[in-house]
Amino acid sequence: MTRFPGSAARLARGTTAMAALLLLPVLTACQEPAGAPVKASAAPEPTRAVTPPRPAIPTMDRALFLVGDNEEPRKSRLWDLFRGAESHAKEFASSPDRFVVIERVEVGKNGALWFPSGVIQLAPNADPGTLFHEIFHTVFHRSALHAGKDESWGEGFCDAFRFVTERDLLPGPPSEWVTKVERMTSMSFDEVMAKSGDPAYDRKYAYPASVILRKTDKTTKGLRTLWFELNAAREARGGDVLDAFFGYEAVGGRPTPRAN
Repeated sequence: MTRFPGSAARLARGTTAMAALLLLPVLTACQEPAGAPVKASAAPEPTRAVTPPRPAIPTMDRALFLVGDNEEPRKSRLWDLFRGAESHAKEFASSPDRFVVIERVEVGKNGALWFPSGVIQLAPNADPGTLFHEIFHTVFHRSALHAGKDESWGEGFCDAFRFVTERDLLPGPPSEWVTKVERMTSMSFDEVMAKSGDPAYDRKYAYPASVILRKTDKTTKGLRTLWFELNAAREARGGDVLDAFFGYEAVGGRPTPRAN
C-alpha cells in the first residue's frame, strides 16, 4: 500500500562500470594492408539465426481504466501517465513472465493500492506518483528479488521507480515528494529520522528508496541497470543480497551494524 555514505558516488560509478564491462561485446576487426593482393572470393558465411523479439506484454484496454470516473480531462491525463509509467516498468521485466499484467485500474477510496491479481485502485485525489509506485509492484512481485529478506525491499524499489518516473513524466518543477527523497540521498539515517514527520513511512518507503538511488545516477536507465545486476546477483547466490549491498535492513528499518 502506498502512503501517502562519499563512498556512495564511487560505488555508483563502480556499478555502472561493472555493467559496462559485462555488457561490452567482444569485437575483432581484420583489415588487409594497403596494396595486398586480392584474394579469391570466399564462400559466403552462413546466415546467423535471428533471435525473435520477445512477446510483448499487453496493456489493458482504455475502457478498463478508472471506470466510473467521469472527470474526463483528469482521467485522460492519468491514462497518458499510466501508459508512460507502465511502458517504463515493462523495461524492467526480463521476460513477460516477470511482469504481472495490469488488468484494470479501479476508482479507490484512499491513496493507491496494488493487488497481485493485476488490479490497481486509485483514489480521485491521489497524486500521480502513487500510481507510478503501484505500477512497479507488477515487476517486483515476479522478480528474483521477491523472496526471502530481499522481498522487504519492495516498497523501497517502488518508491525509487516513482522518483525516476516522476522526473521523466511530470512537467514543471519537481514535486514536494521528489524534493524530499532527493534531499535524503545526501543524509544519514539518523539525520533523516531526526527530521522525519512520519518515521514509519520513511523507514519502509522513502529512506530505502533514497539508499537505492545513491547507487545510481538517479535516472530510469541507471535504476534499470542496477535492477538487473541485483536480480542476477541473487540468482547467482541463491539467497539474499540487498541488505548487505545497501547497508540497510529493510525488515527492521535500520542501517546494518557497520553502515551507520
